[in-house]
Amino acid sequence: MSPRQRTAALTALTAATLVVAFVPVVLASHKLPPYIKPCSRNDIHLDECALRSARAALPGIIKGDRKFGVQPLDPLRLTEVLLEQGRGLSLALRDVDVVGLHATDINSVRLDLPKDTVIVNLTVPHIEILGKYVVKGKIMVLPITGKGNANITLDDVRVSYTFQHDLVRKADGKQYIRGKNNSLTLTAGWGSAHLDNLFNGDKRLGDAMNKFINENWRIVMEEIRAPIEETIVQVVERILTSFTSKVPYEEILLA
Repeated sequence: MSPRQRTAALTALTAATLVVAFVPVVLASHKLPPYIKPCSRNDIHLDECALRSARAALPGIIKGDRKFGVQPLDPLRLTEVLLEQGRGLSLALRDVDVVGLHATDINSVRLDLPKDTVIVNLTVPHIEILGKYVVKGKIMVLPITGKGNANITLDDVRVSYTFQHDLVRKADGKQYIRGKNNSLTLTAGWGSAHLDNLFNGDKRLGDAMNKFINENWRIVMEEIRAPIEETIVQVVERILTSFTSKVPYEEILLA
């Protein structure tokens, strides 16, 4: 699996997961749909409440809810993902479908209110990423080039996301969340990929490169872990801001 394709897959996964984990809390300022149960910040078991709420809401959120601007998440459709590794590798993925997010399990939600921090841990057993790719550059020491269909698989994907924030007061007199110092770690238990039409359709070179990627995917993953995590954090921040910039803090967590 090429570094850029692994990045695109995990970026899409984490973006979708953010919605799954945070929507049950963020939507508290609206009339809640029946599949979302709010929590109170004064609940002595707030973490447990948040976890129960997120898990119960998951099927409805995966299905999508146009009223709240939540698109269906399985498959998650992305028009284009452009990524640069910084070591001479460039990948573009277009017309992407991410399949398998319906099986996401939110393992834990921790809300550290005094420190303005939220930590979410989750697992996705199996996802597939299907789309068109264009790649050019090097994987480790080997050159790679091509364009065609991509079929990427990730198993046992585990994500831990830490969201730290400030509170800022806007013109309406209410406080809103503004993210800062966010971080993310991820692992995958197994990965594979098949890229059609590598090296302008040279089957011998294409088969050899696909075999090399699949046999060395853990090494490839470690080599580009930092840019992967940085890219995902940027995507997560954009999605989270789309909610927190509009919903006052006191409506995100009920008194």
